[in-house]
Amino acid sequence: MTSSPKSAATGSPSPLKAACTAGAGPTAADSDLFALPGAGVGLVWMLNRAGVRSLRDLADADGPQLTRDLGLIGQIMDVGDWIVFARKACERPTRQPDVVP
Repeated sequence: MTSSPKSAATGSPSPLKAACTAGAGPTAADSDLFALPGAGVGLVWMLNRAGVRSLRDLADADGPQLTRDLGLIGQIMDVGDWIVFARKACERPTRQPDVVP
């Protein structure tokens, strides 16, 4: 038998999800950051701790700074891919590097 993220009896988030998102904001469990490919409560919690509370925040994020803010996870994961995903989701253009003549 597999467990679902929501308690079958109450329809509320599982105790693990509630514990992982506690203190990360009133709507952390319903964050649109869960739309990131492979995102779980741990990643959303870490992004929240780095000041990223939504895909819109992520779309506006400075990649190198977010990488530093996320520490080891920022070094392991490709933060740039997350930012591109968020910009597409928020219909924001991907910034192009400045071209020096």
